[in-house]
Amino acid sequence: MKNKLSFFLLIPVLFSLISCEKDDVCLSPTTPKLLITFNDFSSVDDRLSVNDLSVIALPNNDTIYKAQTKDSIAIPLDVNANTCKYVLSEGSNHDTLQMQYQREDVFVSKACGYKTLFHNFQISKITDNNNWILDIQPLQSDIIDEKLAHVKVLH
Repeated sequence: MKNKLSFFLLIPVLFSLISCEKDDVCLSPTTPKLLITFNDFSSVDDRLSVNDLSVIALPNNDTIYKAQTKDSIAIPLDVNANTCKYVLSEGSNHDTLQMQYQREDVFVSKACGYKTLFHNFQISKITDNNNWILDIQPLQSDIIDEKLAHVKVLH
């Protein structure tokens, strides 16, 4: 009788172990960031570091990036709007970049959820009297991964 009782108690335990799902861990790439390289205006293929770089998201004035010396950065695009603006500062000199794009939400997996891809990407510089950014070269029209740079900033 004890063996039958033990067997009937063991069955729910076995079923609960069999029915468990494996832990979902997101290993897939998620929403790509915008990759910007900083290059020399007189020799566009040569990287040129920016000293005392900071990036501020508008309109909230949130500092999203700060570094002493950097020749490339990865910054997020706004997944809730088709435009975003960033102020890139070299020391006390501030230049504003405006990005426009079309968003596409793509289901990745149950663990990862959705990611946003950006198509028809365009970037422009809002000029002022003292620009440290001399030119911008968009390199990709679709921001779908972080394998290659998307924009060259010439300074």
